[in-house]
Amino acid sequence: MITDVVPAAQVQTENREVKKYPQGTSLVAPATKQCHTADIPIPVGKEEATLMLVSPQPGSSRAAEHKDILNLVLRLLHSWNDPLKHLAQEAQRFPKFHQLLTQKEGIISDEIHQLQELIQQIISHLNFEVTNKVDYALWSEHQSLQSPDEQTSLFAFYNTLYCLVTDAEVIRFLLKLLKCRVTPEDIC
Repeated sequence: MITDVVPAAQVQTENREVKKYPQGTSLVAPATKQCHTADIPIPVGKEEATLMLVSPQPGSSRAAEHKDILNLVLRLLHSWNDPLKHLAQEAQRFPKFHQLLTQKEGIISDEIHQLQELIQQIISHLNFEVTNKVDYALWSEHQSLQSPDEQTSLFAFYNTLYCLVTDAEVIRFLLKLLKCRVTPEDIC
């Protein structure tokens, strides 16, 4: 899964590059920017996520209960198409981790694409509408990533990787929750 690949890249990037800068508050602020997917409403905790699975209308099918979470996962996945392409393109500016980022970006992009296809197949199988136009979050860090200032670029890399890990964990949690809902209780 995505989170099996990303944490290693994030830790390696952080350890290799960020530590060479002084740890003042003015340098930490750019790394704590809000993620581009922050406007996508995600459930906070298991209780809120479970509420998304509650049947909205009496008599609706069990499959209909999963539609909101499946669509949420699809939105999050599509939100990462553009940032990953730009990370790979800009990685060449940092020779120390260019090869690592390029390799990991390819693996992550493939996994995201496979997950997108799988989620769309599940949605189709459950007789939900699948549209090619997914309402996803727009990424606005491209200028920071291309900045001639190395600090700004590095923090844009760090922030983007941090957000990717965070969203990957959300996706993993939501898919695990769905799995638990469709499999016998004793598995989860």
